[in-house]
Amino acid sequence: MRALGRIRPAGAEIVGRRPPRESKPDPPFELGVAATLVYTLAAREETLSIDRAGVALEAAPRSGKLSPVPPRVPAFVVVLLAVLPTAAGASVRMESPAPGGLVLGTSVVLSVRACAGGRLREHVRLDGTEVPVTWAAGPYRRQWYGRVRLPREGAHHLEVRASCRQRERAVTLAFESRRRGALEPGLALARAYMRAHPAETLRWDWGPAVFLYGLGPLAESGPASFAKAARAYLEAYHERWARRGPPAIDRSDRAAPALTAVSLARDGGNAGALANALAGVDYVKTEPRNRLGTLDHLGHSGLRIFYPGTIWVDSLMMYAVLAARWGRHARDPELLEFAATQPLRFASVLQDPADGLFRHAWRIAAGRPIPTDATYWLRGNGWALVAIAAILDELDLDDPRRPELLRVFLRLAAALRAWQQPDGLWDSLVNHPGLTHPETSGSALVAYALARAVHRGWIDAEYLDVARRAFAGVTARLETRDGALSLPLISGPTNPGPRWNYRSIRARRDLPYGVGPFLLAAFELAGEEFP
Repeated sequence: MRALGRIRPAGAEIVGRRPPRESKPDPPFELGVAATLVYTLAAREETLSIDRAGVALEAAPRSGKLSPVPPRVPAFVVVLLAVLPTAAGASVRMESPAPGGLVLGTSVVLSVRACAGGRLREHVRLDGTEVPVTWAAGPYRRQWYGRVRLPREGAHHLEVRASCRQRERAVTLAFESRRRGALEPGLALARAYMRAHPAETLRWDWGPAVFLYGLGPLAESGPASFAKAARAYLEAYHERWARRGPPAIDRSDRAAPALTAVSLARDGGNAGALANALAGVDYVKTEPRNRLGTLDHLGHSGLRIFYPGTIWVDSLMMYAVLAARWGRHARDPELLEFAATQPLRFASVLQDPADGLFRHAWRIAAGRPIPTDATYWLRGNGWALVAIAAILDELDLDDPRRPELLRVFLRLAAALRAWQQPDGLWDSLVNHPGLTHPETSGSALVAYALARAVHRGWIDAEYLDVARRAFAGVTARLETRDGALSLPLISGPTNPGPRWNYRSIRARRDLPYGVGPFLLAAFELAGEEFP
């Protein structure tokens, strides 16, 4: 059995309670750990989970003070949680695949947390037969990866055993495997989200906009029965906001809902969608350019006082793709030119010349990135990859800007490939696996962008395997909760900051900007066979 390769062990995972439904509004953006604590504990009334490294204690390293917490959660409680040792595990826990989950391909990669000091057996029982497995240490404490070949498609039963404190422990798991069928879990997850979040309840903001963006291809070219419902959902959203009028579009995140408005206006002449699209396009056209030739991420909103004069990689998805879509539709060469130059301008300051990965943000006046060290946020790199692919889709094949855009795309794709974990996912901090958590939204973004680039003939076919492994890794994590499919391990709203800032962001489930990328990847890989 081929070994998977050893991963550097480090850190501890951050685990939180099940998040609230998306109908409870997220903060417009997070103000670092302090605002995260205040908002999470006060507004959401949820528990805060702190890893053993002590996120709360790292909140203000210069002053040595803790971040503020509301009166009903005294600071000493936060301190106590941060410094108490975690209890040693006394059992074996299967992290992937999920119980009752779906494995795409002819083998299953197991992610197991063994008990403290435990030893995993060199054989597992698959469908009643003992089969050998080679274990490799993962980046998290007591985490191990193992690969097991599956002799057939269909239902499987797996048992993993370990010795824990001189006692035999076991975990059993039932799952299904098949080689094709990427679209089906995407459709099931979309239906679950649409049922839980009627279109009339969605806010005009970037989170719902990303879900709608992922739903768009299914509404246009998905199975007929689903496409009709998806299109009606999109239309209901835009008709509601056309009647009410969108909130003031004063920053990049507020422009994002216009992405799907452009599609509806372009494909069906929807009057309400056209009005919404024009509202977003007007922001892109009229917002002052900074000296980089880009838009400040926080625009002219009041929030800019927290990050004055900064560009964030998120903006490539939120306004640059919109500029490309409308520029193509309206035959506006000036807007299309603006869109095509945005990834290049962002890459000039955010893409590390040595690592090839994008940092999260750039302080224009100071001329330095956020974070200042080599710390790379996965979802931000996913935004960059998807945005470049979307902009390339709108450019003519002989456009002189394509080669340079593809060079940026290829450098980023190669850099991400090097950090892919054995289960196909990336960690929320790409180059620091083990410090945060395996992250599904960014992994799905990368899977989609790479698959699309291969299908378009932009990059080598070998990247299709990276995309399939990533999508299979996310799919294996899907859970069934209350009879509906659920996507876990989505990093919450994330602002630029030092490394500890990213460690403080909890993994949540079923956030719209995690579900949307999964839909994109499911649609793009629908016809693929998984090896």
